[in-house]
Amino acid sequence: MKSSSPVILIVGAGPVGVTAALEPARRGIASRIIDNNAPSPIHESRALAVNQRTMDLLAPSGVSALIDAEAIKLRQMQVYSGEKRILTIELGADARDEAFLRSLPQGRTERILAGRLAKFNVAPEWGVAFDGFAEPRGSRPAAKLNGPKGAEEFPADLVIGADGSHSLVRRSLGLEFTGESLPETFHIADIVYDRDIGRDHAQARFQNPGVIAC
Repeated sequence: MKSSSPVILIVGAGPVGVTAALEPARRGIASRIIDNNAPSPIHESRALAVNQRTMDLLAPSGVSALIDAEAIKLRQMQVYSGEKRILTIELGADARDEAFLRSLPQGRTERILAGRLAKFNVAPEWGVAFDGFAEPRGSRPAAKLNGPKGAEEFPADLVIGADGSHSLVRRSLGLEFTGESLPETFHIADIVYDRDIGRDHAQARFQNPGVIAC
């Protein structure tokens, strides 16, 4: 893909970061996208919910159709108190009957997004760390990067921090996190069932204490 101005650096190559690179790429603007980590493991679900608003946003790039072809479509959320069902929420009750929740492991979502991005000759650089900002070069911020090829300073017109709730980009700029966090501990597990189960709904079972969602 032919480079054009502005020069964009995206820190974080999860679903948000790759989407942030894909949208300018569709308009002829290349980005450099880096991540200090490796891609999400394909065998772990991690984040797995894709809602209809996300599908609407990803539709112009063609990603929505690819997600739709693979995802499990959840049409109900069933809420239990112990073993008693107390509430059923229909997830497809809009005019298009498409507002159900889609379930797809984060690793697959990332690879679908990266596959579309690759068509514009842009690919995430894995194992490249963002180490803050150097002295500006003119009007451009210069990001300090460190990867397999060593340390470098990369001047950019725009730096997008897609590096999570503990964003180093945000902290390097002295910006506060204005949202809210919940001081809770929770666990995610991938379970293999020994029998067939219904795949068209999700469940939340409130115990005493805690809740189990599956």
